[in-house]
Amino acid sequence: MRTTKKRQLLLAIGAATVGVALLALVVTIGNRSDQASKTTRFLPEGPDARFDTLPPRAIVGATAGELRLDTDPPTDVPLGVDNSLVEANLAVPVHLWQLDRVRNIRGETIEEVVQNLGHYDDCHLATTSTPDGFLGDGMSDGTIVTRLFRVRRLLEVGRNDPDSVVPPLRRAFESSLKDWPKLLAETGRLMNEGINSGKLFDDVLAAEVTALAATYLLAEFDDHASLPIMKKNVEFVFADSPTPAGGHFYGPASPGFTLYCMCRLVSSFPIERLNPEARRLRKEFMRSAKGALAESQEITVERWDAKYDESDVRFQINPRARTILLASTSKMKMLVYPGTFSDGTPLSTPAHHLHLKALELYGQIMAFMDSAGLCPAH
Repeated sequence: MRTTKKRQLLLAIGAATVGVALLALVVTIGNRSDQASKTTRFLPEGPDARFDTLPPRAIVGATAGELRLDTDPPTDVPLGVDNSLVEANLAVPVHLWQLDRVRNIRGETIEEVVQNLGHYDDCHLATTSTPDGFLGDGMSDGTIVTRLFRVRRLLEVGRNDPDSVVPPLRRAFESSLKDWPKLLAETGRLMNEGINSGKLFDDVLAAEVTALAATYLLAEFDDHASLPIMKKNVEFVFADSPTPAGGHFYGPASPGFTLYCMCRLVSSFPIERLNPEARRLRKEFMRSAKGALAESQEITVERWDAKYDESDVRFQINPRARTILLASTSKMKMLVYPGTFSDGTPLSTPAHHLHLKALELYGQIMAFMDSAGLCPAH
């Protein structure tokens, strides 16, 4: 009797032990399965790829196309992959906003790229990445415009085929100028009434960014025929009528930055197309401008379809990650127009008024344009 009970007890203990072991095995397999499901994903590829289906905290992993979640520890690094690259990816994950920005630009025609120059998906990132200035201050504009990825695409295309880019840029610039007085007046009225209209402010920002981008690109493409359009932008500052907010009208693009672009266009104007008087006036302008304006600076930036924005604030926090992640990406060259005199003084004030010396240069440009038959002098 005692032997039978003893045997039953041993069998019960054995069954319990096996049960615990099986339970532990099930838990282990479940954890490993969960971890595998988190780390084995891939970025979509091809012209129809959609990034909006990715998990909200997804980042590019160690190898091209591999996707990790930023909560995954780098425990399964493939052979031959530098740990520093994995650490950099974990420190600065690819931002879904950037992926969405690139996807949108990739799907647009050239005409649509121009129409969307002021789109929030691009201009918000560009206009908030300059801690020491702001859009329209004349000095930061030259940096901000180079951070617009649509500008980068248009610059890349226009360098090979300017005729496909210049006409829509002129039209967009003209449209911004035409709509600007109404936008500015309505904004001032709403501000006086204490009304906040997000849609209207977005329209104002879009007009400013479009005019800025068009001014820069038309100068880059040596489009001398756009000088009259730039003149219209600058001459908003000479308007006598005050705005409802009590200030004065100004153009959508900074007059100082616009004047800098006009100076470049006059300097590169083909002499053989000018009459003797226009040649003389251009020569006088060149003599006055020589050494007065700050030189443009060539910079290297990511291409418009890059998965990273080199101006990302996270790279300022982690410059080592920037060095690693941008080491092998495709780049392009751009010029930064400083919009200042050689001593660093801005051509225009924050209130959008041209400095006295800038006004003198502008007067010379107007005389030249009048003589060259481009438009009447002011």
